[in-house]
Amino acid sequence: MQIIRSTKCSLRFATDNKHQQWRRFLVEYVRVVNLYIYQFWFNTPKNNNELNKCVLDTIGSTWITQRAKACAARQALGMVLGVRARIATARKNKEKCKTTPKKPVLRKLKAELSSLCASLSISKNAHGFNAWLHLSSLGDKISLDLPIKFHKHYHELAQIGKRCNQFTITEDYIQIAFEITVEPKLPPTGCAAVDSGINVLASVSTQEQYGTDVKEKIYRIKRCKHGSKGQQRARRALKQYIDITAKQVYTMEDLTLLVVEKLKNITKNTKKNKKVGRDTRYLLGSWNVRYWLNRLEMGCERNRVSFRTVPAYNTSTTCPSCRHRCKGNRKGVIFKCLKCGHEGNADLIASDEILDRFLKSKYGDGCTRLPSKLSGTRNNLASCGLFSQQDITTFELINEQARESSETIPEPIVPVSNT
Repeated sequence: MQIIRSTKCSLRFATDNKHQQWRRFLVEYVRVVNLYIYQFWFNTPKNNNELNKCVLDTIGSTWITQRAKACAARQALGMVLGVRARIATARKNKEKCKTTPKKPVLRKLKAELSSLCASLSISKNAHGFNAWLHLSSLGDKISLDLPIKFHKHYHELAQIGKRCNQFTITEDYIQIAFEITVEPKLPPTGCAAVDSGINVLASVSTQEQYGTDVKEKIYRIKRCKHGSKGQQRARRALKQYIDITAKQVYTMEDLTLLVVEKLKNITKNTKKNKKVGRDTRYLLGSWNVRYWLNRLEMGCERNRVSFRTVPAYNTSTTCPSCRHRCKGNRKGVIFKCLKCGHEGNADLIASDEILDRFLKSKYGDGCTRLPSKLSGTRNNLASCGLFSQQDITTFELINEQARESSETIPEPIVPVSNT
């Protein structure tokens, strides 16, 4: 199976003159792409083979070359076909969608250039960078050689994959894609589910929690001035934290299938809903849930782990014992059934409900869930929802040290809740 993975390399080593010429080309290129989008929206070609010279010349006068126009037409056709494919998939799955799809618009200065206009050559004698990005046949006698410096992620992908001949280039970076060959998916002998949240990023059905500090990363973004460099650093730190947490999840031992909630429109109508405060709306906006789910899916795909989704309604308000469903069952992170009195951590109960929904569906035949990795006192403490996994580990370490010492203790130390 072939998968595509990409990495970004900075263009900060280029001179100001090269940046100005490149920006001038990008402005005209984006204008041409939007003209092609308007044309293809009403008369859509089936594939790139239909983009002949007659089609390319229907947008009027422009100073970019035919090769650059061919790249722009392919980019526009890809955007149009992508929107129509998403609408068709939503209608097939009987999801709510607009009756009239909205025409896409390219707003960013971004060009997807193939080998017709761009080529990357490794430089052995250059100082401070590793390669040259040669841009030619752009138009108006523009020909550029932009210096590129590789990094750890590029070398990692270069060792396991084959570099593609198409580049996505903006004002600040170049995105290089690699084609990687992976083996078929593993059999579903170890299934686990993840409940995503703001307080704890990932609550797994194995009674483990990852990303317990995500709320602090989000509040760091809130404390910074909007648009400042400090806020940009805070956003990068949040994305890096999400990457680390996602890797901890999809690299769990014996994991072969991961189930998540199908989260959509989380921030929709939150401003009109008076029950949702301003701070909660900000947290939902800064959470990057789509980035989080994409990282999980990409990591599972690369590690031969199957990735599935289930509906997200009432996962944390359904009692696992009596199946009583009520919003009053959950108060914050604590779950207590109003009918049978079952107690536990609401996020961990939600992850179990997510996994049960998948196993009971027609796609869950032959799947086996991963066993819980907590037992005894540790499992009881985690299920009550009053203590974090780090606190429980600390208490167990204290008990272990006390047993190894000469002191005798009648009972293991159990933490006392402040609540």
